[in-house]
Amino acid sequence: MTRCRLGWIWGLIGVLATLGSGQENPTLPALPVTPPDEPAKASLISQHEGLIPGQAALLGVRFQLASGWHIYWDGLNDSGLPPMFSWTLPEGYEVGPVMWPAPHRYILGDRDLLDHVLEGDVLAVVPIRVPDRAKPGDRVRIRVRADWLVCQAACIPGRANLSIDLPVLTDTTQNPESRWAHLFQEALKRVPRAWSPASGIALSWSGRTLEVHGERGSHMEFYPHADSAPLADRFDSTVSDSGTLRLTVEDGDRLIGVLRVHPPGERSRQILGLNLPIGSTRQAPDTNRFGWLDPEGKLNPMADTGGTP
Repeated sequence: MTRCRLGWIWGLIGVLATLGSGQENPTLPALPVTPPDEPAKASLISQHEGLIPGQAALLGVRFQLASGWHIYWDGLNDSGLPPMFSWTLPEGYEVGPVMWPAPHRYILGDRDLLDHVLEGDVLAVVPIRVPDRAKPGDRVRIRVRADWLVCQAACIPGRANLSIDLPVLTDTTQNPESRWAHLFQEALKRVPRAWSPASGIALSWSGRTLEVHGERGSHMEFYPHADSAPLADRFDSTVSDSGTLRLTVEDGDRLIGVLRVHPPGERSRQILGLNLPIGSTRQAPDTNRFGWLDPEGKLNPMADTGGTP
């Protein structure tokens, strides 16, 4: 099924759900649309117990998926669309880009379709900027409507209206981690870091082919983003066990995606984000819009992430 047809289906689902609810943006309790025995459950959680004026808080839309089911990564997919979020925030609060974990490849049929999917317990981390004028002692409600497609042999659309209430606190010494903090710690390990030469992964261009060089014998995979220029070969050129990838770009002016590198042995993998103008090994200036960590693994400031009121 093409992305165009799926987009049309999403639109129809939205219209029907809106008609059924009688309002444009329903604010129901945080309950999944599907019954508890369905393959996906969604919830809204926080890394910390409260909010601090002038600082970014990390919230997460958590998807608990039944075994064998998947949702789609926010990248290039032939047969599905990623979850979509519509936020309702108090005045002055801002939301940054979703920090998606790296996916894995999912090939359908005899190499007919290639998707990039997420399975198991998936946390989409979202930074929220708390305004300086937020008043300690207040309680704040943050809402999000989540729409998703969960698939196995067939696909089922889901929707949930989620919310979380958090107190505004004076400073970080009063803001302990929540019982969900370990989920954020694990999720952030799978969020890409923006590539830099310090990563030890060398990049060079030969015409419209990007050559990626790591340690000999490293397993490499590249997951193209939906906004990337198309690759000449999405199936074979994006995987290598030699420590070298060669990615040839067809039309377009930028190669965008996520690179996963597993060195030989038991050493830690690297997950790196690439946002490269064709012919350049310098990251494009809008790299922060993808929600990646900086090259050192730190959160990017909300001021640089394109946050919107």
